Amino acid sequence: MLFMFTASVMSFVSCSSDDSDSSSSSNIVGKWQHEKAGGILGGEEILLPYEHDCPTKKDYIEFLSNGTGRSYYYDQNCQLEEGGEGGTWDKSGNILTLSDEDGTNEFEILTLNNTTLKIKELNGQGFILEFKRI
Repeated sequence: MLFMFTASVMSFVSCSSDDSDSSSSSNIVGKWQHEKAGGILGGEEILLPYEHDCPTKKDYIEFLSNGTGRSYYYDQNCQLEEGGEGGTWDKSGNILTLSDEDGTNEFEILTLNNTTLKIKELNGQGFILEFKRI
């Protein structure tokens, strides 16, 4: 599934967030390495380090300027997993919409700047994912 961000995310209870560090003028186009994953537990944001299976090649996502994107995940042998998933994306204000053959997911952009992308899943468990630009 495109941008299957929740692959190694732990289950958390989601609540609303007051984080307003979003910048709609920042550009999401580029490569973003998985850094942290988590959610809201007891009203507090809890993010844990993302566990990459390969020590030398890090999982990442890529947003292309034509509105398409792809996820790249590496296995324990540092081989790219089959079928690097692709799909489309759209950013409107602080909402990021990702679509592929499995459906559409919406995320609230909590932080977007030159180095950090932090998003919260809107439909579902409310996972929070943080990426760094590579």
